[in-house]
Amino acid sequence: MDANRHLLLHQQPHRPRQALPGRDDSMISMTADEHAARAAELTAEAERLYQICLVDYHTNINEDDHSDEPYVPGADLAMLTATTQLAQVHATLALRRPATTNQR
Repeated sequence: MDANRHLLLHQQPHRPRQALPGRDDSMISMTADEHAARAAELTAEAERLYQICLVDYHTNINEDDHSDEPYVPGADLAMLTATTQLAQVHATLALRRPATTNQR
């Protein structure tokens, strides 16, 4: 295993938020500030996953078809895509304004 990939894989990822006892911890019940914080965590994790994919791209060869083309495992790309999309959802939800009781 390439030394750079080994270091990236073994870095501590951001720990997921822990649900608080007695609290509905779904995305819907989060405040805008909580969404912003989660978006930042997920963005940092997506950056870490991107670095892993980049190392793969520069060091791996697609062994399945015995070509010399760079190769990134599908699981790595799937995790990068899912993490990025979840960060985007949280960032979008962070932009929502609190509902007011005097809306017209």
